[in-house]
Amino acid sequence: MRDLIRKIVLRLNYMIKAKIVHRNNSNVYISSSVNFIGKQRVKIGSGSVIGDDSWFNVNKRELNKTRISIGRNSYIGKRNFFSSGKSINIGEYAMTGINCSFLGSDHKIDDPFKPYISTGVTDDAEINIGINVWLGANVTILGDVSIGNGCIIGANSLVLNNIPEFSIAVGNPAKVIKRYDFKTKAWVKPEFYEEGYAPDDKKYLAILESREIKIPKLAAGSSYSNLY
Repeated sequence: MRDLIRKIVLRLNYMIKAKIVHRNNSNVYISSSVNFIGKQRVKIGSGSVIGDDSWFNVNKRELNKTRISIGRNSYIGKRNFFSSGKSINIGEYAMTGINCSFLGSDHKIDDPFKPYISTGVTDDAEINIGINVWLGANVTILGDVSIGNGCIIGANSLVLNNIPEFSIAVGNPAKVIKRYDFKTKAWVKPEFYEEGYAPDDKKYLAILESREIKIPKLAAGSSYSNLY
């Protein structure tokens, strides 16, 4: 009986605290501590989870266009920060660690005789992140940057330049140290990587979908109760 009561209490706690956002008739699980500026310009794919204390800041909100887009079945870790320039686009099955930043805009610095806090922000940079990309803890992506499908970015890395698909990149600035070679089916040094064997977006996504594992909504944060 005590176990039954405990389960009922936990379920009620979840129902009261859970914040389920419906987009296109699909469930998106967002911690109650997540903040949005320009929420109507943010699109989050079905089955995705947004962790505690993350922040979405959309610039150019006057235009009726999606500025931040996150694909299906993605996990955004705690305390991630998004500041859009032209746009931030993240593909399906993305995973980010704690304290990742996506900085597509910056303060204008044309005139050093003006307080930088009042100079306004840039809005022309576009961040594009492919399918099944994993960003480790404290990764920062700055400016016009594309990261290809299947990439892994090591913890504490600063990404300033494009990263080709199926790469492992680390450092400040991030540099590619390995690439997944589909001919040998192994991670190899970049100089040994052979082009032409990687799957296209459609095929890669189909492979991932055939091995799909749903993300538990409890991963969004403490507002969904505790794990036991």
